[in-house]
Amino acid sequence: MFALGRAQELCILLETFWERLNLKVPIYFTQGLAEKANHYYKLFISWTNQKIKKTFVQRNMFEFKHIKPFDRSYIGNPGAMVVFATPGMLHAGQALQIFKHWAPNEKNMVIMPGYCVKGTVGHKILNGIRKVDIDGVSVEVKMAVEYMSFSAHADAKGMYLW
Repeated sequence: MFALGRAQELCILLETFWERLNLKVPIYFTQGLAEKANHYYKLFISWTNQKIKKTFVQRNMFEFKHIKPFDRSYIGNPGAMVVFATPGMLHAGQALQIFKHWAPNEKNMVIMPGYCVKGTVGHKILNGIRKVDIDGVSVEVKMAVEYMSFSAHADAKGMYLW
């Protein structure tokens, strides 16, 4: 739940930033656990802190205007977009499939949001490896690779929803 809480926090920050700057680039999150978590945050907004409850009077912060569920058909669509995909170490799932398709294009970028276990694709690309094997296919990594420290671990205070 801590990682989901941090992801929701990041979504709120991006939603606010996109709104202020009137940005038109779509933001997506891969379906699954994050989508379910967002649904529950919307339902149980009363469990959040006073700041979010106060904002709820104006609108539910979890009713995102700029962040939508990602559809697999978007993988082949050209155009700018931001995608939150799990798992963050790029060892399986939609994150790995999206990476496999987008890695060869130098116009793309992946931001690795934390520690990656040795042997995962995430660990390899963070260490400068530019050719990785994914599902028996050699994938050349031409996209930009960035690291952003974003810990999913929280202390006692961080366990509360904001």
